[in-house]
Amino acid sequence: MEYKILLVGLGNIGIRHLEGILAVKKKLVIYIFDRNEIKYLDIANYLKNKKIKHKIIYVKNILELKTIDLLILATDSLNRLNILEKIIKCTKIKSLLLEKVVFLDSTSFNKAIKLIKLHKINAWVNCIRREVSFYNKLKENFKKSKFKIHYTGYKWGLASNLIHFIDLFFYFSISKNISYFTKFNNKKYITKRLNYHDIYGLIKIKDSYKNELILEDNIKYKKNLLKIEINNKKYIIKNNLVYLENLKLNRLNKNNNLDDEKVSIITTRFINKILEKKKINLANLEESYSYHKILFTIIKRYLKKQKIKKFNYT
Repeated sequence: MEYKILLVGLGNIGIRHLEGILAVKKKLVIYIFDRNEIKYLDIANYLKNKKIKHKIIYVKNILELKTIDLLILATDSLNRLNILEKIIKCTKIKSLLLEKVVFLDSTSFNKAIKLIKLHKINAWVNCIRREVSFYNKLKENFKKSKFKIHYTGYKWGLASNLIHFIDLFFYFSISKNISYFTKFNNKKYITKRLNYHDIYGLIKIKDSYKNELILEDNIKYKKNLLKIEINNKKYIIKNNLVYLENLKLNRLNKNNNLDDEKVSIITTRFINKILEKKKINLANLEESYSYHKILFTIIKRYLKKQKIKKFNYT
């Protein structure tokens, strides 16, 4: 039997998912949908000179589909619950992959969790570092050691990408008791997406074992850097390369690469794991909700400081 995948949303992330789907070796039926049908012309041009072994179907009405093995929802968060509810009402779905930030409030999360339980759907959230080989190797070292994760940069999306780092922190940490500190800049900036903004500032999260997550978006940082410290080792990740700095000798050596830290590669890996019935490292929807609650609390602090009710950040 052919495995059926429905991809909803053909923005930048949606295209990366499509690349990953096309790389799957098992023959697939790929349904793609976007409310903006001009995107179909872009996809057709993108696929024109590629050898495609899968069947690709451009869908005008997603509510006509009766059964889907995997639904990938790569829409923005504002419309995601509405689309999910409509599809589930008409279509039998086995598995679901949701982009982050999944929803912007707890009410939407609770509705979605209730829906997937009722319809017995396996649902995961695409915070991809859990499926990256380097982080999984590193995780083995974190079991009995104190660690610190520190990400710095400028205009990297502190609000919209915060959930990625909260997810990674709790992938490594065994503690669920945390404290956090926030310091926000009064200004926000316009992102590439129309009517969306993001923020500058500093966020610190610490668990009961004193493991730390520090995130900074500040003009003083010229390049985006991720640093992970454990024992006497500091891993510095930049431009898809991992450097190992010995804190005692103060040396920097190239240690590894992150060739698989790409949405397309993770999508291929995710689908193959489902097909082969292997363990998936991504957080399921309920687990991810517990991390989104931290995000919501931090965003509320920002809104209170700015004396505004809301802003669109993802």
